[in-house]
Amino acid sequence: MTQIESINTHSGLSQDLAKLSAAQYLAELSLCLATVEQEEKELYQLCKKLFCSLEQIAKGDYFTVIVNLAYGVFHHLQIAGIVPQLDNCCLSQKPVFINSQLGGWQVGFSFEAGGIVNLSDRKPSSEFAEESVSALIEQQESCKIDYRLNSLELKLLKHLKENNLSDLSQPLPLQFRTLLESAWLKIERLLREYTRYHLGCKLRSAELLDTLDPVQF
Repeated sequence: MTQIESINTHSGLSQDLAKLSAAQYLAELSLCLATVEQEEKELYQLCKKLFCSLEQIAKGDYFTVIVNLAYGVFHHLQIAGIVPQLDNCCLSQKPVFINSQLGGWQVGFSFEAGGIVNLSDRKPSSEFAEESVSALIEQQESCKIDYRLNSLELKLLKHLKENNLSDLSQPLPLQFRTLLESAWLKIERLLREYTRYHLGCKLRSAELLDTLDPVQF
C-alpha cells in the first residue's frame, strides 16, 4: 500500500464526546479482530454502518449511543464467531423460555460457558440417564455466573441479533425510560467484559465512557 484516500471523515463524531468515545471503542475492537494482510470487508462495512448511525444521534443522547455501542460489539462478536449463546442453556443445551409473568425471573450469564445458563434447571429429568444428570448438576455448580439477567435484559440482549439498527435506536417511551436505560447500560458492560474475557484485549476507549456522567448529557 502506497497511498490512502480519505472517503469519509465522520466529522460529526468529534462534536460529541460520547459518540467519539463509542466510535474509538468500535475501531479498537475492529483492529483487535482484524487479521494482518487480509482484507476485512465485513468488519469495514460494519464499522461504516455504525459510524454513520452514531453520527445521526442527537448531541447529548448518551443512552442511544450506548444502545448503538452494544449493537456494534455484539455484531463484532458475531463476525469473530464468539457471539454468546442466548437461546439455549450453555450447559444443558435446552431452550430457555423467558417468563415475564414470574416476578424475579432471572437467567445466568457465564463468560466461561459462552452465554446463558438456566438457573432453575437443576432438577433430574427422566430424559437423561442418572450419570448424565449428575454430570450436568456438577457442571452447573462449578460454572461461574458472571451476570444475572432479568426478562427485560435478556429480551434486549436477544434483540441485538437483529440487523436493523434503526429499530433499536427509536426514542424511549418516557414511562419506561429509566428501566430501559439501566438495562442497556448493564448489557453494554456485560458485552464489554465478555469481549475482554474471550479476546484478551482491554479496550482503552471503553474506559473513557465510564468517566462520562449520563446526567450531564
